[in-house]
Amino acid sequence: MLPTFLAYGLAALALVRATPSQREDTPVTAAAGIEAGNYYLLNFATDETLFSQGAGQPVYTERTLGTGKPLGQWKVAPGAKPDEYKFYNIGSNMSTAGNNGHVYLSYPNGPSLTHVVTPAKGIEDMFIITTPGYGTWANRWDSYYKKNQVFFTPNTGSFDQMWEFVRIN
Repeated sequence: MLPTFLAYGLAALALVRATPSQREDTPVTAAAGIEAGNYYLLNFATDETLFSQGAGQPVYTERTLGTGKPLGQWKVAPGAKPDEYKFYNIGSNMSTAGNNGHVYLSYPNGPSLTHVVTPAKGIEDMFIITTPGYGTWANRWDSYYKKNQVFFTPNTGSFDQMWEFVRIN
């Protein structure tokens, strides 16, 4: 019964996401690509925004889209190649790092990872974020912290690995 319920739930989520939004922020299309700027990073599976707790802490997701919380806003800066980017949390001005299979917020003057962002297959205007040497970002439940956190996993193209870049206007 659960797989049927899950299928209906995902279908309903797809319908809701297909409806025109009233928000002022602008979702990025795969055709346009990602440009440098400020964004919310919205996970497709949970419809939650990437959020930071602070230096040295794992990043997680929560329902903060459009609330103006700076710890839920990210500066996307170009890397050396066209599909490479660095992510900086606007509220803390720190970049992302990796540790113990999780995406973390770095410490001041800590490492800054470069991420490869590519269009997701099968879902329009969604992107897959992969960190070379670590894995693909996946939003999964963390029983220790009791919230959805971002883990590094093998790329399977699953919904929990798909991210929408919503430009902050």
